[in-house]
Amino acid sequence: MPLADARTLYDLVALRASEQPTALAVVDGELRLNNRDVQQRVDAIARALLSCGIKPGDRVATLAPPSADFWLTFLATTSIGAIWQGLNPKYQRNEYAYLLGDATPAVVFVRSPIDERAYLDELQALATHAPRFVRLGEQALDEACAWVAEGLSVSETLLSQRRAAVQPEDTAVIVYTSGTTGHPKGAMLSHRANVQTALAHVEWIGEGLDCIINPAPINHVGGLNNVSMVVFAAGGRIVFVPKVDFALIGAASEREKPSYFVGSPTAFAMMLAIPGFSFESYRGRCQVMVFGGASTPVAHLQELRKSGARLSSVYGQTETTGMVTYTAFDAPLEVISETVGRPIRGMELRVA
Repeated sequence: MPLADARTLYDLVALRASEQPTALAVVDGELRLNNRDVQQRVDAIARALLSCGIKPGDRVATLAPPSADFWLTFLATTSIGAIWQGLNPKYQRNEYAYLLGDATPAVVFVRSPIDERAYLDELQALATHAPRFVRLGEQALDEACAWVAEGLSVSETLLSQRRAAVQPEDTAVIVYTSGTTGHPKGAMLSHRANVQTALAHVEWIGEGLDCIINPAPINHVGGLNNVSMVVFAAGGRIVFVPKVDFALIGAASEREKPSYFVGSPTAFAMMLAIPGFSFESYRGRCQVMVFGGASTPVAHLQELRKSGARLSSVYGQTETTGMVTYTAFDAPLEVISETVGRPIRGMELRVA
């Protein structure tokens, strides 16, 4: 299947496993998965979800830091027509209560504890609709996991039938907005939206999507699509770090040599404030840097240019599945600093 013909998220999983089976796709600490490994683990988790009685349209939630568990449960859930929801470990109890009550997930994956916080106990006490809870351990889900083994009796025929029934317009994921003016609103993003947005960015960026460091929270569309899905669709590898910690990010960057960087003006300012740090250390390895959320000062862009990377300012929303505009890579720094550019392929923009 040509990349441009991908219709659902699992099409991308199958395509990568077919075309680049041994290419490294996911790095999470000591765990390193190639595309064939990803497909096998996604299939195993999908079977286990089917054995739990998950039906098309059911919600499945994951509470975890940026990790292989997040990525695998997301891909497995959406592959069988269910809808995935990310829960941020930084949420407070009242936020969990609202989100669980609003989405009513049938299965909840929980990494617990994290930094001594007992998330599993919290969520079990808050959930009023009796979901199935699956505790995530230190190792990413695989067939050795007792819960995953429950799906071994699910036939290949049933798995294939469920996947064949998934349509591009079906909802794949619910991403909740920040809720600054009230309760968060759940944006329902389809397979088509996730796939086509990723493919449009692969087409726009071209070379440079070989590797990215992903510390972004799993409940945010930026970490889900702009960071992870774009690189996965391009056949690159996603290197997960559990949080935005510049020491962890720096160590992962030194080890993995990321070629693609997604950030914000605030993150750049924090990095430039680190004694002895210079973006010149990225020269020769980082090829593309994109950023948004606010205006980036020209002085900071001049520092970013020392990396030798192509630079672009972008704009996006939760409801648009991430980035929808970008400045040209060869635009003057003043344009990159003060504008968000033009719409990506397939997107129309109206200024009201």
